[in-house]
Amino acid sequence: MSIGSNDHTVRILLIFVTGGCVLALELISSRVMTSFFGVSLYIWTSILSVTLLFLAIGYMVGGNGGEPPVRQKRGFLIFLSPAVSGLAVVATALLYPVMFRPLAQWSLLGGSYVACLILLAVPLVFLSSLNPILIAYLNRKPEERAKRQKDRSGTSRDGGSGLVLFLSTIGSVAGVVVAALIVIPNFMNFHGLLLIAATLCVLASVTTCVASDIARRQRWAIFCVSGFGTVAAGFVALYLYPGSVGRQVELTGHDWRIVANQPSIFGAFTVVQEEEGTAGSAHGSRILIQNGLMQNGVDGNGEPYFLFTRALEVLGLGAVPDAESALVLGLAAGLLPMRLNEKRVDTDIVEIEPRVTEIAETFFDFDRSKFDLFFEDARTFVSACPRKYDLVFVDLFHGDGMPEHLVTKEFFLDVRSCLTKRGALVMNSFFDAAYFEPQRSLMATIVDVFEHVAFFQEGVAQGMTASNGFLLSLKNGPVNDLDALRLDTTAIPAKLREAFDVATESAVQYSRRMPYFRKSPIISDSMNLWSSISIEFQENYRKRKIDNIPVQLLVN
Repeated sequence: MSIGSNDHTVRILLIFVTGGCVLALELISSRVMTSFFGVSLYIWTSILSVTLLFLAIGYMVGGNGGEPPVRQKRGFLIFLSPAVSGLAVVATALLYPVMFRPLAQWSLLGGSYVACLILLAVPLVFLSSLNPILIAYLNRKPEERAKRQKDRSGTSRDGGSGLVLFLSTIGSVAGVVVAALIVIPNFMNFHGLLLIAATLCVLASVTTCVASDIARRQRWAIFCVSGFGTVAAGFVALYLYPGSVGRQVELTGHDWRIVANQPSIFGAFTVVQEEEGTAGSAHGSRILIQNGLMQNGVDGNGEPYFLFTRALEVLGLGAVPDAESALVLGLAAGLLPMRLNEKRVDTDIVEIEPRVTEIAETFFDFDRSKFDLFFEDARTFVSACPRKYDLVFVDLFHGDGMPEHLVTKEFFLDVRSCLTKRGALVMNSFFDAAYFEPQRSLMATIVDVFEHVAFFQEGVAQGMTASNGFLLSLKNGPVNDLDALRLDTTAIPAKLREAFDVATESAVQYSRRMPYFRKSPIISDSMNLWSSISIEFQENYRKRKIDNIPVQLLVN
């Protein structure tokens, strides 16, 4: 290449970093969309198709860089593109908190495509156009084109296209690693977008300073665009973040305040506190929210805000009244393990995200010193269970439902092997009266392993069709008489008693031979249909829930 060594190095840096920013932007965009559109194939379908479409458009646009009059401005366009892309990302950070909720309410599938266009279209076109523009730039002189002569091995040189594509691809690999290991675990989604925007703008400024073949007027134009983009990214990050700690939100008809935000690779955790506490309490009710959905909470007196925590406890101890040991899969706010500890049940906890432990300790009075905590995937833990337990509690959710690898026959076989002879499985799940297929398949799978399952469904809230369902299976034999379960209803707070009574009064026990399961597929590792059969339910649940979650809690 006949360009100067500094210019050569600058362009290598440029194509490497922009390649990384493209992939980092895609990863963070998927996280941005999760709170609004849920966790489903919709998001990755839209991201991948939109990405490929606009990469192709960018390559086509950049390929025209070899034709006049664009040819004379190739150097200028190479350094301007990152700055324009960074400015576009700042604009999307301002737009998506306003636009994404209406899009999700309209259609999760169509809305996710439009959301991807907002997030990715402009940056992808500008950044992908750099590859063909830079290849044309490296071959801009006749003597450089003449270098495409055969070498000693008889092969033909391509004048730099291989190097450009190699560097862009290696940069993409680096971008994935940096985004997954540094940006996503340590920055909220909103700030992650702005960090990419600032990186692109600073990159444009730095490379323009070093490049020797940019006209003064062009250089100042790039400085203005990139400088404005950098300042705008910083200002928006510091002063316009909707999910800032201390911001007021309206939730469940009351005024709440955001008291904590914790980024995580599994979705940001947010804690909100009710402004007016109960008389005699240290604070108002507190709720833990992840991916826009309420995970757990306590009122001002430390009692559970939601029924499922106490329901799991009461059903488990009703099935095995003298239980000595328990395994809790999924920590959340740590309310169930603390309650079991009060009942003198030796409890182990499996949690995939260590950072949620800090939130449970700080805001929900969880004491980790009383438990053995295992930070790993529940599936790998139960596959090599270190001991037998009288009770195994499964409370595992991601997005709008249970992860597909945690609802298979193989998973429940491993859970069964973790139980003592008198042991019981107690499970929390979402069910929707309008969509029976996921419910039947899940219970058919459990019945195939445990032979029997008792099903308790919480009453449906006004305006909703879905609610929590509780599943109870004994390792050996059925629950002989649901009415004879020794349920300690005094453990249920008075405000939740009516909902618990509805669940127990409607309880049904299913067995393997019942025709209810005749056409329901068993979910297995080799034939896992969970994502496809539950997608309608998840879409309905997300669209109904998103109406009641303030946008300040969705931007994370």
